[in-house]
Amino acid sequence: PSPTTKSVATSPESSAVEKTRRREDRIREMLAGSWTYTDKKGAVTLVLRPDGTFVSTRSWAKAMKRLFEGRTATSEGRWAYSHGSLTGRISSTTDPFLLGHGFSARLQSIGEETLVFRDVVGELKTARRLR
Repeated sequence: PSPTTKSVATSPESSAVEKTRRREDRIREMLAGSWTYTDKKGAVTLVLRPDGTFVSTRSWAKAMKRLFEGRTATSEGRWAYSHGSLTGRISSTTDPFLLGHGFSARLQSIGEETLVFRDVVGELKTARRLR
């Protein structure tokens, strides 16, 4: 090689970093889409858009129906994924108690049809992909 040509060696550390980055990117891509799950409060449909925005609709269970807020609440905001955590911040909502709130979930597994995560209180939940 000439003195101006440098050979680029791949170190085990840089290939591990690259492998982690590719894995994180793949999980982020898999998260984008429509998901639904049911909990004690009712059903949640969550649409995670590839541009980092989301829309979520909660349909309250009959026992949880709130007198003045109606049967559903819709929220929008931004989401992100990093190192096993899905986080989001609500920027607009029909539920005045949620405005400005954030959420966080620890991903346990993700596949083509299911997403398993722990919510902020550690409860394990399974969401299924709608489309």
